[in-house]
Amino acid sequence: MEKAQAIEASTVRRTRPAVAATGTVPAPAPRGYIPPYNLPSREPDPAPTALDLLRRVTVTVAYLVFVLGGVYGLGFLGADATGPWLHELHQGRFAGGFSMLSMAFWHQLIWPVLWVALGIYTVHQWLPSQASADRQRATGWRVATALVATVAWFVLARTGVMPGVELVVWLALGYLLVDSIHQLNLYTARNRAERAITDGMIGLFTGWALIFAATNASVWLQSLGVNLLWIPGPVWAVLTLVVVVWGTAMMSMTERGRISIALGLSWGLAAILVPRLVGSMTSVWVAIVAAMGLFMVLLATENRRYRINHAEHRAALGHEVDEF
Repeated sequence: MEKAQAIEASTVRRTRPAVAATGTVPAPAPRGYIPPYNLPSREPDPAPTALDLLRRVTVTVAYLVFVLGGVYGLGFLGADATGPWLHELHQGRFAGGFSMLSMAFWHQLIWPVLWVALGIYTVHQWLPSQASADRQRATGWRVATALVATVAWFVLARTGVMPGVELVVWLALGYLLVDSIHQLNLYTARNRAERAITDGMIGLFTGWALIFAATNASVWLQSLGVNLLWIPGPVWAVLTLVVVVWGTAMMSMTERGRISIALGLSWGLAAILVPRLVGSMTSVWVAIVAAMGLFMVLLATENRRYRINHAEHRAALGHEVDEF
């Protein structure tokens, strides 16, 4: 709010007609700064309703189910008939050497991080300032559905029933989270807490979901032995990575730059990169594209963040700002 007021004040100063001294030519006024994203609303939130309470309870229950389902799905509850850990199930179907986009077993460390991140998000939505916030209303139901869908994937993956439905679940889950980011772009964060907690935690989950959906597609096709158009597997893997990295980079450069989306994607790319170099199913080209994608999405997002911060700083000082 303080930065926005400073920008507004400097814009007012620049738009006032200057009184020039006799015989001098006034210098041209610097161009005004127009943020390349929706400015946060200053309107007060509407009064909370019963539906707002139901939404917050639903998100909380979905989060608890999400954690319990993850503990079960990863294998923390002990061994069963097919193996204790997720990457050991079904003859290593979820191990790093199964397909060209399979991830190293340590990719599962992202789940405890998501438990903590989304737990913070769940607590934050109970604050009075978030009870009837438009951005919470727009994203709460979508996030809750995505959390429950993740548990459904764990059940399908662990039991091995209905192969292929796992991919459908992740595609639907990815759509819900991408739509949540779109809603957050419509209702820009009003302060740093909202940006860090609501946008940051949903963004981390979104970046991970997109790259893990690509992994699930690769695993499903490999398990069926499908050879699409007789094109080699590494070529399909490279094309898939290019599409996922490009789409995620475009999304991470929305608003002021969503670094959490880039971090979620980068974790998955790193987990794909390592098995392609030292695993049983190697591919130098897939490894190169994964490494370049990891670097480019982080660089593009940080460039967006730097340019906006720099532009706002110059605008607050009354200097000319280049257009985005």
